[in-house]
Amino acid sequence: MKSGTKFGPKSKHDQAYEGAIEDFINGKGTILELLAKWKPEGGSLSEQTFYRKKRAYIAKLQAKDMVLADE
Repeated sequence: MKSGTKFGPKSKHDQAYEGAIEDFINGKGTILELLAKWKPEGGSLSEQTFYRKKRAYIAKLQAKDMVLADE
């Protein structure tokens, strides 16, 4: 078992968060506006989770850029 493994079901709202993050990075609105826009039917998006997922998304992009730079 790898350290840092997340247990439990996968998030149902990952696509909504990713869409909101991409819109935020592209300057298409404020965080609260985007969370309201991307709110899934029958659910909600958390501002705290948005920040956490945004950090992970940016780290993933930076790692991808480093791999491309090495090639």
